[in-house]
Amino acid sequence: MNTDVPSGAARWSRRRTWSLLGALVVVVAVASAFLAVGDRRAPGDVTSPVAGSTAATTAGPAPGATDPASGATAPDARSSDTAAPAPPAGGPPTSAADPVTIAQELPPDLPAVALEEPVPVDGLTIEVASIEGIDGQATGPGNIAGPAVRVTVRVTNDSATDMSLGAAVVNLFHGPEATPASPLEDPSQEPFSGTLRPGASADGVYVFTLATGDRDSVTVQVGHAPGASYAVFTGAAS
Repeated sequence: MNTDVPSGAARWSRRRTWSLLGALVVVVAVASAFLAVGDRRAPGDVTSPVAGSTAATTAGPAPGATDPASGATAPDARSSDTAAPAPPAGGPPTSAADPVTIAQELPPDLPAVALEEPVPVDGLTIEVASIEGIDGQATGPGNIAGPAVRVTVRVTNDSATDMSLGAAVVNLFHGPEATPASPLEDPSQEPFSGTLRPGASADGVYVFTLATGDRDSVTVQVGHAPGASYAVFTGAAS
């Protein structure tokens, strides 16, 4: 009877195979234990800078931000609480009144009178005290010396209250077309200013450039205050 006895080489080969299988089992067991520990870590548990960075990068989009994957904007819960109320139907709100432009017409000039006649207006008496031709002197930029007329206007306060003359205006026109004469800053000019007391009189002196040949027909226009009717005087200047 023949009995097969394994040789030494065969026994060594079987031991090697069992050793490799045992090592593989150990590796699989260690890997399974590592994965199990990783799965049991609480969500959001920051244990290292790497873990914290991962949690930050995987957080959901902020309210109102745009999701890069879908292109949609994430809803903001606060927007529902602060939404503006819808405008009322039927036209604009009545709380804000539309601006209304009101045209204010200036009062007409008073009827023209001769140069030597006084004109009563708003409790004052206005008159041309004198009008004379002079050789005007230029004292300011843009002024040109030459023939001119000097007009002296007198105002008397016939009312019982003070009258301001700081905004009084005097103009001069000449010829049939009522061409405006240019004011001249002559050293002799002295415009109205200050306040006129009841019963008092004040003179204002104004100088205008005017050629000698244009003095046959002149018009002096005097306004004692903004919005007041103008007193008008016409005649020939000397």
